[in-house]
Amino acid sequence: MNRTSLIACAAIAASAGAASATLSGAATDEASFQSLLASFQTEDFNGLAAGDLPYNTPVNLGLLSGQSNGTSSFGGDFRLVDDLGNIELEMFIDGGSNIPSFTINFPSPVDAFGARYEAVNAPPALSAEIDGETVDISALINAQGYVGITSNTAFSSVTFFHANPNGLESFRMDDVTFGVRIPTPASAALLGLGGLAAARRRR
Repeated sequence: MNRTSLIACAAIAASAGAASATLSGAATDEASFQSLLASFQTEDFNGLAAGDLPYNTPVNLGLLSGQSNGTSSFGGDFRLVDDLGNIELEMFIDGGSNIPSFTINFPSPVDAFGARYEAVNAPPALSAEIDGETVDISALINAQGYVGITSNTAFSSVTFFHANPNGLESFRMDDVTFGVRIPTPASAALLGLGGLAAARRRR
């Protein structure tokens, strides 16, 4: 079942003027990452049926949508698997051919994304590209396997690929959290100034 938590309304617009994304990635745990967010949703895939997913076409992943950016002559390179009653998203990335990357799309722009990863090889292996910037997921994996990423600009998708153009990587993903960070004091001040300016215009 999808788990949705809406803590509060927050505005992404405070950082919309930045020229490019500045990403920050950290090994953490799900609860700690979610505590940084003003509003978020979490997709655990348990409302979906296990099985192979079609290649190179958008597919429904509950709260998310996803797509393998390429095709494979082998089955099971992009699928939902049942691991002792828990559904997980499994992907096989072949940097040399077949499926060089995989993209997850969010239903609306966010500035924070976290997930639990399994079976990720030692770095450099799995990387994520967000708004033209790259984070080495494999270098951040800890014992809990959870990595949270935040950005100073809003983004609508994450693309996973192998850092080595000819590399191979098979991994699983679960408990995908996405949402909006709690505004920092600086961004909160910007929002306050914006409200003050709007109030002055109404006078």
